[in-house]
Amino acid sequence: MKKILCLCALALVFCSACRDKEANVLIFASDMEPQAYVQAGQRLLIRVRAYAEETTLSRVLISSIDAETGSRPVKDTSVGSTSSEFYFMYTVPAYFSADTTAMTLQFEVFSVDGKSSKMVLPYKVVGGGALRSHDGIVMYAMYSGRPNGFSLASVQTLFCETSDSADIDFYAYHDTLSTDSATLSREWRSRTGLQFARLNDFDYAGANRLMLGNTYKAARRYTSVKELAEGDILLFGRGEEAIGALQLLMVVDEAGTANDRYVFNMKLKY
Repeated sequence: MKKILCLCALALVFCSACRDKEANVLIFASDMEPQAYVQAGQRLLIRVRAYAEETTLSRVLISSIDAETGSRPVKDTSVGSTSSEFYFMYTVPAYFSADTTAMTLQFEVFSVDGKSSKMVLPYKVVGGGALRSHDGIVMYAMYSGRPNGFSLASVQTLFCETSDSADIDFYAYHDTLSTDSATLSREWRSRTGLQFARLNDFDYAGANRLMLGNTYKAARRYTSVKELAEGDILLFGRGEEAIGALQLLMVVDEAGTANDRYVFNMKLKY
């Protein structure tokens, strides 16, 4: 009789445990090539697995978190079952604010009854960070009667004749003693101590902050640049600090001076 009572008691405890078992959700994420440091533009292949106990999954949310852009969703998937497994390809973004940026991929799973769980994969994004592009800039010749200088602070062309010298980072120079004012001089100078390095083999399209800085420091630099031609690539900065790069698209020298101009694309660190 005692044995029967004990068995009944155990059965009651077991049934009670079954009734009291809480619903639970879990999520796991693993980089197929585990790494702490990644390059801007690199593609990461992530395996994501989510499970539910005593409930049903409703959603898996993946977010990218960093100091520059905050938290932003990069994938939001509906589920509707007790498990989900998939591979997620993520392209590492380029950042403007620093040469190395902390980035976190956050993985969250939700159930239909409000349960949730999350895990994170932390990374350091290196590779120099991105440069800000400014395309199709037109700067005219000194005697054109049009904007003939450029300000890096405002990222705009300006008139040298009416602007403060402290704002004229580079301009279309012309020798005031020359008797030939109609021919484009193809020379730029600076009034703010800017230095130039002409490096036509520089990878302008793929340039980033780190590449720009290292190349600029290693290059011979001058306070002016002469014989400018279409396709030239100029790196510029002050002292040992690179500021940007530009690529000349057009150098136009028409009859007279009104339409003589330089057309270029520019990439800046800020």
